[in-house]
Amino acid sequence: MALHSAGFVDVRCASSTPTRASHDESELFCMISPETRALIRRYFFAEHWRIGTIAAELGVHPDTVRHAIESERFRSAPPMRASLAEPYLAFVRQTLEQHPRLRATRIHAMLRDRGYSGSVVQLRRAVARLRPQKCEPFLQLHILPGEQAQVDWAHFGHVLVGRAKRALSCFVMTLSYSRALYLEFFFDQTMENFLAGTSTASRLGVDNHASFSTTTSKVSCSNVAATRSSSIPVCSS
Repeated sequence: MALHSAGFVDVRCASSTPTRASHDESELFCMISPETRALIRRYFFAEHWRIGTIAAELGVHPDTVRHAIESERFRSAPPMRASLAEPYLAFVRQTLEQHPRLRATRIHAMLRDRGYSGSVVQLRRAVARLRPQKCEPFLQLHILPGEQAQVDWAHFGHVLVGRAKRALSCFVMTLSYSRALYLEFFFDQTMENFLAGTSTASRLGVDNHASFSTTTSKVSCSNVAATRSSSIPVCSS
């Protein structure tokens, strides 16, 4: 441990493993104080001193200076070797477009017949990158205010009415734009109750809720079998 003129401590330790010939006599950096590290960085980045000049001025090892300025970050990464699968990527892409679920092992066998000498592990990386992604089908709706309401039935189990056990269903109307809800309970899911719920929702819209107004032009029904129509106009009452 050495104490230099600036009053900072430079601690170095001998390497426990052999290094390259140019560093046989050097000692590896272990720890310096934050003040010394800040001073090294100021000399290097602000004053543009060389590494050897900073090491001589502060009495530290050049490796200590390199570590403090993080010189490894400025070294360009070695060029990546060309992949053996690179000449075959166009064939792999075309094959996956025609057969998206084809396994990498099968593609590997096809490429071996075409001169590919790489491993299947390397090919799997390329296949995973080139395989078309599955997209869930969906319909995106663009609805204006008051243009459409969506209707469906919900089942709420059974209730006792006197001694009878009756199924309880809920008529649900949702405005497509504002997502406002109207609910009404019935003992069955008949067309009569469907029309009654639609009519009541429209009437209450005029009296209590501006969203459920008679300007709603369509009712989109999920349960087509129950209503026997996929689009029923809402009439004024």
